[in-house]
Amino acid sequence: MPSCGLRTENKLAIGNMPTDSGVIAGMSTKPFLNALVAAGYIGVIVTILFNTEKFGAQEFGVIAPITFLSLLVLSVALMGYLFFYQPARLMIEGKPQEAGRFLLSTIASFVGITATVIASWFLLSALF
Repeated sequence: MPSCGLRTENKLAIGNMPTDSGVIAGMSTKPFLNALVAAGYIGVIVTILFNTEKFGAQEFGVIAPITFLSLLVLSVALMGYLFFYQPARLMIEGKPQEAGRFLLSTIASFVGITATVIASWFLLSALF
């Protein structure tokens, strides 16, 4: 029977994408890295929003709500991917305990990164 580009081992395969124990190669299997990317994304978006006035941003009119709703959709999709993709795959593979551990590790890492950033901001603002 022709293979059609799908792997037939005990691994999940999506088209011709290489897999490693059901995880698509390239997707982070490290909860801390996922949380760090999420925090970095939030930092970039906040920096852009905070500094738009400095670049002479004018009245945007009707485009402002369209932009913000589009940004909301993009943010929800990215955070869903970073926080829930791996746990969902692990659940599909029949590993609910690993899925729960991965999700909680990602959330705990994100909380730790957020707390560190906030604490650093308070310390630096107290010094200056």
